[in-house]
Amino acid sequence: TGGLTRALDLLLSSDLGVREQAACVVHNLSSYPEFTAAIIAGGGLVKLYSQVTDSRMSGISPVTAKPMYSYAVSAYCNALSYTTQPQDVLMAIQNNGMEMVNSFMGSSHRSLSVKAIQLLHVFASCPDSTVQALVHAVAAASPMVSQLQAKIIETQGIPNDPDTAEMLECALLALGSLCGAGTTDKTDLNRQAAMEACSSQQHLSRYIDIVQQGMGVSGGPA
Repeated sequence: TGGLTRALDLLLSSDLGVREQAACVVHNLSSYPEFTAAIIAGGGLVKLYSQVTDSRMSGISPVTAKPMYSYAVSAYCNALSYTTQPQDVLMAIQNNGMEMVNSFMGSSHRSLSVKAIQLLHVFASCPDSTVQALVHAVAAASPMVSQLQAKIIETQGIPNDPDTAEMLECALLALGSLCGAGTTDKTDLNRQAAMEACSSQQHLSRYIDIVQQGMGVSGGPA
């Protein structure tokens, strides 16, 4: 649409407020899979990433009380979650996509942390061999698995909260993908495992044990 094209252009505006609002428009549209191809074809991934890495956009927004790049992070992750083209994911991970995961997984803003974990799941479940190699190289060299476990455990004391439920599901899906559960089209099976893990601490601990074995990781919180 013309509105999307204009918003994509304004992502690079010299006015930081305009850039944030343009990212808000793209973010809203990125929630609908039918806009994914147009966002990516319009250079959306590169432009959104440029906002995320621009230190001027790290200031707190008077509108959202979050960093000004928050809409860009969400839109970037949404587009990659909905794309059906593995080359889009490959391009993203080759352009420092895993660095974005590492940067935001520990964010104090839960929405950013959830998006980082969601992005990790996208990368780890991509069937492309290059993507898989990069994901596992980064995961092996960082405390990523233990961070995911900590996120899962953190959610256990906050029942009946939608944001917490989303965090738990995303973290469990990412863990499952890291041990190979998502390299084919098994998202529904991963989601089922996540929901079962929500049902009791015993199930959650067992799920973590299985993931640790799959990743060759020993020990850790459970």
